Amino acid sequence: MDLNSDSEVITGRIKKLNIEQQYQKTGMNYFTEIRIELEKKKVNENILAKSTETEQI
Repeated sequence: MDLNSDSEVITGRIKKLNIEQQYQKTGMNYFTEIRIELEKKKVNENILAKSTETEQI
């Protein structure tokens, strides 16, 4: 192997690692968005339940 092909291999590995890192970030962002939506839904359900209790009183 010469220096040129060594640098091509290293560059390829760096690109692969960058792509893998982007996929991980995307996955984390996806699950963060789901968690946020579930928390909003839970808050809305709690507000609705409390307003229903207030109306019954």
